Amino acid sequence: MKVLVDSDCIIKITKAGIKEGICSLAELYLAPLIVKEVIDEGKKKGCGDAFEIERNLSDKKLMTIRHGEAKTHQTFLKGEMELVSIFKGGGFDAIASDDAAFLKKIERLNVPYLTPATLLLVFVRKRRLAAAKAVEYLQELKGFISDDEFLTVRLFLEKEERS
Repeated sequence: MKVLVDSDCIIKITKAGIKEGICSLAELYLAPLIVKEVIDEGKKKGCGDAFEIERNLSDKKLMTIRHGEAKTHQTFLKGEMELVSIFKGGGFDAIASDDAAFLKKIERLNVPYLTPATLLLVFVRKRRLAAAKAVEYLQELKGFISDDEFLTVRLFLEKEERS
């Protein structure tokens, strides 16, 4: 599974300590503007996750992708435009984000998306991750996602555990 990841998503799964596990289940790609936002700007602010994400790119646990000039809806921020442009170019299954405003915009463009929590559910349904392990990962994400999303995904994962 190949997923384009925005800054919000990569930072949350990094801070939750589940990025390594997720990277073993899917190919996660960062667009150049997302790399700049997360790593360059993060390092200037002294964010520890920026250094970790940079190491993951060097170690090829995370990938970056290049593309042509973005040509899409003008109300997107630059990094968001880049993600949509790359996705529209083909080769990716979804965009992963936890930014509600961005998700609403890409939903209108019929771009499939996942949140960090629903990504876990997809892995369980594709039999790439045990439901019990997904529940552990979800618990680590709890402080970074909404209570509604946590409870909804937890309910579905518990159903998967019983199946």
